[in-house]
Amino acid sequence: MSRSKQSPSIGVDDLVGHLRDLASNLWWAWNEEGWSVFQTMDPNEWRATNYSPLGTLERTTHARLEVLACDPIFVKRVYDGLAARAAYLGERAWFQRGATAKQEGFRVAYFCSEYGLHESIQQYAGGLGILAGDHLKSASDLGIPLVAIGLAYRHGYYIQQLSRDGSTQVLYPEYDFNRWGLE
Repeated sequence: MSRSKQSPSIGVDDLVGHLRDLASNLWWAWNEEGWSVFQTMDPNEWRATNYSPLGTLERTTHARLEVLACDPIFVKRVYDGLAARAAYLGERAWFQRGATAKQEGFRVAYFCSEYGLHESIQQYAGGLGILAGDHLKSASDLGIPLVAIGLAYRHGYYIQQLSRDGSTQVLYPEYDFNRWGLE
């Protein structure tokens, strides 16, 4: 990502491609260099999409993307985010530094019914999901080749609201898995 030192402007299609690339790896969820790119695109849309990079990108108008593509500060932020992610993915972390030749290609399957990876990916109901999500983030930081296997609940995480009469209403939003960047 040598462009991070000099980034005047780029085409809208290139910008969208870079933003999709940045959003396609959940590294952004616990790294400010990743999520702050999407937050600065449009803070109101960022909040409206529950802090979802793909949701924010989807809801950002073409006119706004044209402005951002010509903004050297924003373009530099995008390239810096991509460079930070590339450095993170390319580093030899704790596991790689201690791995033997026998452990090359080694993978750990991690099964859990829910994962609390980020508030925009609402596939958790409480402590178990948050703990499982933290395990994944820590394993990633340590370079442990962990593969998470779980369930995707279309109506999994419900929202409670109080009605005018004080009774509790339970809403089951329908989630669009395409906005989550999961594989």
